[in-house]
Amino acid sequence: MEIDFEAILKTYIAECDERLAAMEEALVTLEADPHNDGFLEAIFRGAHTIKGNAGSLGFPKVAGFAHAFEDLLQRFRNHSIPVTSQRITLLLRSLDALREMIAAEVAGAEEVKPEHVKLQQQLTDGDAAEPMENPNPAPVPTKRGAVADAVVDYATTIRVDTEKLNRMLNLAGEIAIAQGRLRQTLTARGQSTSEALEAHDQVERLSLELQEQIMRVRMVPVGPTFRQYLRKVRDLAQGEKKLVRLETQGDDVEVDMSIIEHLKDPLTHMIRNALDHGIETPQARQARGKNPCGVLKLQARHEGGSIVIEVINRGRKVYH
Repeated sequence: MEIDFEAILKTYIAECDERLAAMEEALVTLEADPHNDGFLEAIFRGAHTIKGNAGSLGFPKVAGFAHAFEDLLQRFRNHSIPVTSQRITLLLRSLDALREMIAAEVAGAEEVKPEHVKLQQQLTDGDAAEPMENPNPAPVPTKRGAVADAVVDYATTIRVDTEKLNRMLNLAGEIAIAQGRLRQTLTARGQSTSEALEAHDQVERLSLELQEQIMRVRMVPVGPTFRQYLRKVRDLAQGEKKLVRLETQGDDVEVDMSIIEHLKDPLTHMIRNALDHGIETPQARQARGKNPCGVLKLQARHEGGSIVIEVINRGRKVYH
């Protein structure tokens, strides 16, 4: 049987992206709760899976980097070194490096960037004294033909709930049966007009339900997009020497997948404004009798026939 290696690579890239996003979320949460073994185990499993998948597909550079990442996590698990904000920063920047390395190695790159080599050594040493700069990655030349498209196209795919897919398949089968019945009714002699109309109505009803199911498949919850901002809020707050926690509400509210992409830039702008102008420094907050850690909330809800998304800070301003 011929193996479609490029289809396997597309799945590999998509799964890596999902795991890295989950690991990033867990790392930010672990920083706030460094003794939570559940978050640590989830991050460790993600790193172990990425390492194993990369090794089995012949990507030794990613596997080696993930192994160093995993080793530092193991030292946390053994309590030989503590979880610190500096080490969380190192691990978060290592996730950024892994994203670049996965795309580069799939595209056929043979060399590892010097900053990634340095990061891997810092992971091995457990030393975050000299964090990596955050450069804009240059495009990677492709050596695997259509695999270049995989690096881009996976972002436009979605995972489909099994129940939704099964319902669509059942509807397609019922439509085929109803169409066959309609054809027989229309071609057979002696059949009444009412029977033909009944069969036609059944086909129309099933077709409309199938269209509705297809539209539902395009609907995705806003929760994963909201949680991507855990890292953004952390990094922005650190840059401004503020303490800020992000809370989300309405994660299960669903929107069309095309809208999700259009939400990202406005949300980033509103979050930045809320953090800049709506939350004071820890010292100023304490002087006013507030908790030194401010709170930003991302909230989604249905309102009439629309979906309302709000960025709220518990302080000066609310943005819609």
